[in-house]
Amino acid sequence: MSREFFYFISPSLGLLVGLLIWAVYLGDYYYLFFCWGPIFFFCLRRVIVFYLLLRGWSSGSFYSSLGSFRSSAQTVSYEVVIIFIVFSISYFIARYRFREMGHFFYFLPLIFFLFPLFLAWLVSCLAESSRSPFDFSEGESELVSGFNTEYMGGFFSFVFIAEYSFILFLRAMTCFLFFGRGLVWVRILALVYYYILVRGAFPRLRFDWLMMMMWRIILPLVLGGFVFMLAFSVF
Repeated sequence: MSREFFYFISPSLGLLVGLLIWAVYLGDYYYLFFCWGPIFFFCLRRVIVFYLLLRGWSSGSFYSSLGSFRSSAQTVSYEVVIIFIVFSISYFIARYRFREMGHFFYFLPLIFFLFPLFLAWLVSCLAESSRSPFDFSEGESELVSGFNTEYMGGFFSFVFIAEYSFILFLRAMTCFLFFGRGLVWVRILALVYYYILVRGAFPRLRFDWLMMMMWRIILPLVLGGFVFMLAFSVF
């Protein structure tokens, strides 16, 4: 009985999180203003890990559970990189609100100062949103959909609305944090083309390669940038 409850409630929870995350959107037309937008964003990302696990466990399928474990481990690992990148930008410009970060580099985008962190951000966004070549939510050998294998109809649409809402939000955040505020939708479309290009150009990696790239390559690079920005803000 408990599994049935979580089976029906988890897609709705994911849709709710996918819509709430736009509360910290940096556009000109916004309705809510958060003094600590990054903290709110990271808290919502933690909720996503729980509903991934709930969807796999409540489905009662081995393949769904396996897909949820892969997705949760991938999301937790690469969220560490995103957190350090956001706080590196905060220390660099001494601003702790997303909107102030976007206004600070209106004329001179941040990409010219933090290009290595920008590359790490792009890879982390692909891994966080489970896009190719990091789409390990889907099965590697069992040829099933992953944690949403047992869903259909409206619940299946809830799963993908929440997923693509978060993908679009990450693209918008990339534009505001690294490219300034001019021609936002043109840059978002350019990032859409980047997602499509990567999907067609690179094969799917192995899951252990993905985790090794994060812990051995990307995380040390981001930690070095974080320490440098922290020292820059102090001195």
